[in-house]
Amino acid sequence: MPGNERYDVVLFTEVLEHMNYNPIPVFRKIHERLMPGGSLLISTPWKRYFAPAHSDPDLFHMPYYQTGDGFIDAEKKYYSIDELYVLSEATDFHVKSLELCNGYLLAWFLKK
Repeated sequence: MPGNERYDVVLFTEVLEHMNYNPIPVFRKIHERLMPGGSLLISTPWKRYFAPAHSDPDLFHMPYYQTGDGFIDAEKKYYSIDELYVLSEATDFHVKSLELCNGYLLAWFLKK
């Protein structure tokens, strides 16, 4: 996130599933840049709906980005409801709401 501005809301729609690397550092950076009580709004395909038989790596076993690492433009990981709760807890967010809509997870994370 360029600059030093602080935000009330960050939209993270249809991005999470494309991340080749562990999203925890990105979510921590977003957390740092949000105002107290700020919101992170997420939408991502639900694993159970879009890829129930697909074998995805566990969130905590995903590799961390290193300078010089490449990116692959593809849907790399589908998330479950439980994983979004784990991701929120690991990055000091509170789940205000988490809903399903047409096979997508819609999450509202609040900065603790």
